[in-house]
Amino acid sequence: MSIPLAPRGQCTQCVNGECAAFVVADIDPVQQSTRPRSIPVSAHETCSPCRHPWLSHRGAPMDPNDRNFLMRRGGCARTGCAVFFSTARIWDFHSVCICTAGWPAHDPPAATGVAPTPASTVQPTMPTSAPARSLLGTLEPPMHGFLGLPLPVQGNAATRRGASAARSIAHGPFAAATANHSGPRRRYPSANTALTVKVYVLVWPNNRPGDYDPPGVSVLKITLRNANGKRYAQAFQDHGLYFAIDIPHDGPTNVAEFNRHIVDKLAEHNLTMPACPDDTLDGVSSDDLAGQLWELLQPRGLQDVYTYQIHPSINDDNFGHSTFKKLQKLPNPLDTNQLWIFLAPRFGPLLGPVASFSTRDAGNHPCFGLRFLDTLPATHRSTRNDPLDVGCYGSCPSDETVVSIIPYLPPPPPPPLRTATPPPQGVIRHRSPTSQSISSDRRVRARHDESIPLALEQDWPSTPPAPPVRPPLVPLELGRDVLAARDINNWAENIEELLQPLDPHNTLRPVYIRGDTVRAIAACLIDLLVYLQLSKDNPAIPFVMEDPGLAAEIGHRTLVVSLSSFFLSVRLYEITTRKDQGRTSGGPGPERAVLCDACTVLADRHNFWQSVPSSTMFRPVLSPVGIPVPLRVNTFRAHGAFLAIHCFALHHGPHPISLWVIQALINGPSAMLIPENLFLHMDPGAYDLLAPWYDFHQDTPVPSAQDPAHPLRMFIFDYLPTMQPNLISNTRTKQEHDAWIIAAFAAILLGHPDPWNHPEWLALVEGFNIIINRMRFADTLRSCGARRFTVAIYDRRVKQVEDVCKHLRFETVSRASDSTTPLFIKLFEIRLQRYLQGCGHPPQLRGVEVSEEDFNEHRSNPLLRANLILRSTSDSDMCPTRDNWIILFRFHGRDTPNSVLGAPIAFHSCSYSLDIHLDRALQEILLEAPSADPHIASSFDAWVHSQFMNNEHNTG
Repeated sequence: MSIPLAPRGQCTQCVNGECAAFVVADIDPVQQSTRPRSIPVSAHETCSPCRHPWLSHRGAPMDPNDRNFLMRRGGCARTGCAVFFSTARIWDFHSVCICTAGWPAHDPPAATGVAPTPASTVQPTMPTSAPARSLLGTLEPPMHGFLGLPLPVQGNAATRRGASAARSIAHGPFAAATANHSGPRRRYPSANTALTVKVYVLVWPNNRPGDYDPPGVSVLKITLRNANGKRYAQAFQDHGLYFAIDIPHDGPTNVAEFNRHIVDKLAEHNLTMPACPDDTLDGVSSDDLAGQLWELLQPRGLQDVYTYQIHPSINDDNFGHSTFKKLQKLPNPLDTNQLWIFLAPRFGPLLGPVASFSTRDAGNHPCFGLRFLDTLPATHRSTRNDPLDVGCYGSCPSDETVVSIIPYLPPPPPPPLRTATPPPQGVIRHRSPTSQSISSDRRVRARHDESIPLALEQDWPSTPPAPPVRPPLVPLELGRDVLAARDINNWAENIEELLQPLDPHNTLRPVYIRGDTVRAIAACLIDLLVYLQLSKDNPAIPFVMEDPGLAAEIGHRTLVVSLSSFFLSVRLYEITTRKDQGRTSGGPGPERAVLCDACTVLADRHNFWQSVPSSTMFRPVLSPVGIPVPLRVNTFRAHGAFLAIHCFALHHGPHPISLWVIQALINGPSAMLIPENLFLHMDPGAYDLLAPWYDFHQDTPVPSAQDPAHPLRMFIFDYLPTMQPNLISNTRTKQEHDAWIIAAFAAILLGHPDPWNHPEWLALVEGFNIIINRMRFADTLRSCGARRFTVAIYDRRVKQVEDVCKHLRFETVSRASDSTTPLFIKLFEIRLQRYLQGCGHPPQLRGVEVSEEDFNEHRSNPLLRANLILRSTSDSDMCPTRDNWIILFRFHGRDTPNSVLGAPIAFHSCSYSLDIHLDRALQEILLEAPSADPHIASSFDAWVHSQFMNNEHNTG
């Protein structure tokens, strides 16, 4: 049997001996109180009073009769370990301490100075006949009053369960069996003889809704959008919620050993699973899968959004590699060749520190998960969440939790007088991208730091992490920073003139794709461009779509086309709207929908595109192998061609592909010398990451090694691992200085510090730079100013309601015989203007047409309704580049049938217009007097919102 972790005494890292014993203040979410605990769940779990790990605390002297007495050792300076402690039954020179350092790395026992007898502080194997008190007899007396005698553990079922699980965990490699197993033994392959594989575990910080919802705790659905996978995985990894575990390749995995790794990995970041609050697990062995505090999740996908539910058929016999392989619907975004699985706590949210999300707090909080998820994009968006109502729960510990422990600890000696440390000469105005800003409107309890003794406070930071200090945002100047709409239209006209003699004899076949869904046509378009590139080398190659499911939704597509066909005036993408009637929708509107969705298809191909750190945009994934790989080269050439086609056809930026990628395809390395104000306007997330370089001028000294926390050094170590800061000369020329800036910006924005001669980047450039009637596409953009052009086509998002409101027009098509049509049109205009002043979805649609999650996500979104109108009437969420564009509401009052619920609006996205029939039901809705408060939704708000949400493609 393995040696259990035992209580420990004084902390060796507290210089003045302030901490007399290891103790953890657990949170009871049901009783909303704290419970002291002396037995750690892992060696890295931190002590609540001193915030140092269990490893750093001294244990009881070792019994001279113990078989390992002669192999006892002291502490390890490298790991901060107080005493050697191995889980092996018999220690030798090759034994490894639980701190991960070997036996030779620990000091001789004489250096520990723990006990007057020749003893080590290692806890030996528990003799079955020895009373539990013998292990605690040498601990500091104050612990007796605080802890009681933890063996046997007293308290409720949850307390006994936690202690039992900690003791019964098997240590070491995946063994054939584990200790203390109740019931028949199962056979497990030995890791020493069987092949092992690596699986990456992502631990969701909150439990699933319905499993166990603690009172007063927010429980959200576990969902993940494909496009956000990379950003989520990186954030989870940064916070200790994503890590690797080696498991057997064949056969079931030892659940107890698997659980030990999870507990240890979480404890390294001071995270713990909440204990079972009732008798649910009583009588269930902690070695069994059913006895764990976590559960395995299975993804279910809808389009590119995955919802995670409990695995319906997992058990101890199939818990392992073969089952994990079946859970890979969403590939691992950090390494597509590696398996990853999702786990979630069963009995409430994880307990974790919240110092990086909020004001300074003591202990671990159940609100950690919600605070962490609040920093990530929402499910149906690629941008950051609207602020959630994030604050401490009633069960969260306050500083009083730590204060309540103080009476049981010996009074600390007076702290040594310390001179105040002056602030550094150079103010660092930037922070790590993983730090989160403090929102002033968050609901956070007031803290009373003055009540905490200095002895418990001196290891804490004096101030919370500061948000990034950005320079004032200066509005972009038309002509200097951004191209005027008329100049973009002139560019388009020049392109059309070049295209006129492109096919004088009508020998080119036009592009024609027909499918059941926009996503299927978009994927077919990308695959068709890849096919055109591959068929140049191998004309006999068949056309195969990457997604067989989407291929089944394609009714027709032309294969005998060339890249020039995409620049002809006739391009047809038809969407089937009524399959039973053979009706389809085609024209400029569906083309906009297809090309916009094709950008998402591109971003979802994680072998070729990945999200830019701290940004919502995407950059190419350039292979570390510097030789041409034909498939990747041809694919990037096709992707480059698509980016050019998108810019030409829509005059919009191909979101979410980064505008800095487009600029670099046109201007090369000089595109990375980005004006600061422009960068802050267009990509504020990436700006925060690269901001230190704007403080680094040609005459700025390189930060020295004595300043390891300097933002520039931290950036180089994090994102330029092959480069050392001392390679930058303090006497550099302007050309040399610009080269360093270009390398840093390219590493973040393009995915490679020196992509310019990489075969895959060259292929992307070649594909984008299409020859149009003997003229290169990029040359046409340089002539009008590439930077200003790309800013203009990307900066088309709705920023305020007025961006849409001022373009609304209302027109009468036919009048009713009673001459009331103008009255109802005016009422419709007034009601629509009021509707646009509201935020989020109307509450009447909550739980009916709008999910609870979507309703809460957009509750405070003032632009949701304006964006809905724009998208439903144009099939795009970007404003047109024309100055005089309008959205036309056309009203029909004559011979309108009187329906019950109101006739649906007929949308014509090709012409930015819609037809509205003023039937009796709609007239009654318009005559209903709304509330004077625009935030209270009316019947009209609910009706028109439903129409905008459920618009269908049409033949207009």
